[in-house]
Amino acid sequence: MLLLYVQVLLAAISPFLSILVECSPLALPSTHQKFSTQLAKRNHLKFDLQFEDESFYATTLKIGDPPQEITVIFDSGSADTWVMSRYNPFCLSSSNITANGLKTLYDGKAIIPKVDCSQIKTYNANRSTSFQELNNGRFYIIYGDKTFADGIWGTETFEFGGVKIPNVQFGLADYATTPIGGVLGIGFQRRESVKGYTNAPEVFYPNFPQVLKNEGIIDTVAYSLSLGQSSHIMFGAIDRNSYIGDMVTFPMINMFPNAVSKPATLSITIQGLGAQNKQECKFQTFSTTKYPALLDSGSTLISAPVEIADKMAAFIGAQWSESDGIYTLECPNDTTNIDYIFDFGDMKFTLPLSNLILPSQGGSNVCGFGLQRSDNEIVLGDVFLCSTLVVFDLDHYQISLAKSNQKSSAEDIVNIPSDGKIPGAIIAKAEAWTTYEPITATTDMFETERSHCGIRSATSSVVNSAKSSFTNVKSATWEVASNTTIKSSVESSSKLFLSKGFSSMSNSKKTGISTHPQHVKSLRASSSIISTNTSPVEMSKITITTTIRETSVITRTVCGTQP
Repeated sequence: MLLLYVQVLLAAISPFLSILVECSPLALPSTHQKFSTQLAKRNHLKFDLQFEDESFYATTLKIGDPPQEITVIFDSGSADTWVMSRYNPFCLSSSNITANGLKTLYDGKAIIPKVDCSQIKTYNANRSTSFQELNNGRFYIIYGDKTFADGIWGTETFEFGGVKIPNVQFGLADYATTPIGGVLGIGFQRRESVKGYTNAPEVFYPNFPQVLKNEGIIDTVAYSLSLGQSSHIMFGAIDRNSYIGDMVTFPMINMFPNAVSKPATLSITIQGLGAQNKQECKFQTFSTTKYPALLDSGSTLISAPVEIADKMAAFIGAQWSESDGIYTLECPNDTTNIDYIFDFGDMKFTLPLSNLILPSQGGSNVCGFGLQRSDNEIVLGDVFLCSTLVVFDLDHYQISLAKSNQKSSAEDIVNIPSDGKIPGAIIAKAEAWTTYEPITATTDMFETERSHCGIRSATSSVVNSAKSSFTNVKSATWEVASNTTIKSSVESSSKLFLSKGFSSMSNSKKTGISTHPQHVKSLRASSSIISTNTSPVEMSKITITTTIRETSVITRTVCGTQP
């Protein structure tokens, strides 16, 4: 689903800077593809993505013979590839005058040039010996802001880093009000723009990913996407060093069962949404209703139904701005410890607030929040995808997710086999979405986090003594599973503030951080405080020495909240 960035997204958030500040610090690779013709022999194809205009990811491809370089937006939510013609009369640089002195017409109306094409690399079919026009109807696509691309269908030779891919069908936009050089659509074929308008072809065709498979370059129509400091897309393979932890494979869901028999969008089931501020022990569950979530590299922000979006925004004090078309808030400081949690059942993703903040260009203290309202869909755009490695498998209708490794350097590339079974990936077990239901929050996503908020704990089995060191503490308690006599001392290596619960061990519940009170039968203790000070901790390290008369299990819990 391609957002029309310049006139819809950028206009809506024009007072704000780049959304992907944390996801893409500094610049993405400024050079083009760094690979050789041998890639085709390894059954995969990789190329870099550049972050363009602080809004979208793009790549450079070569078209034709001799090759012409074109920068196109990469879009997993659409299926067609198209490029702007050199002779587009909507370009400001166009003379827009016909041989008889009349202005060029479009749809019966005189064209008023309005697209700045000075920085757009356009395609000239007349200069390519390999271009073949297809007399199969008209190419036409229109976007949400009413901008469009209109022209003819053709085939050409595409080239990536020396790998030539012949006979790729694409649209040549003779008329375009979309201010981009083109789009590389890699979604499902049934998403192709071949129906629903005058003189449409009415026939689906092998789009770019399908051509890669047909030409034997990849084994299956699947590709891995990594956005961040070194963004890339890899067709037919994954880099195992580009993610950390588990990779889980989820089934795609069919959002239109009455229209098609198989999934047509890159959507999976999201089981819950929430947010947390562990620093302030604040948690909120926004929804635990199963809901379709579209993973869309062509969308920059996150979109959610109003009843979810408003709660997500309210958690940080953001309010909807009709004039800006986005939520706004007072810019948070760098120490704000707020995370948004996306629960997919078999895996949870944590998205820090910093990924969603749009700083103001004007230097004001008003920031944008990278979330949009939608009528009835959840769309996870680049602000989410930049924290993940995602694998789209269009042949087997599945999507695999893992946490991205932004520090990866060396590659460990493995091909995605023809059966779609990614080595080491876990198959999801959570129940998938089937039908829309009212959005509710019937369970608490953060029940465990609430009970342990601000607490760090360690459990030891001790006979004579145990010695533990804690840093940055305000208070501490012990819990003993049986009648035990405890002798303890606390040594302070710097200024220290201790709560009353620490100096009176028999009254440890006053600290409010007892994690297993049901196990505490009796607690008899004596304690001596070597050094105390009622001023806040500047830098503290506490050494706790506990002597136990008899063998028992002791749990030491420490509240790590800063004073």
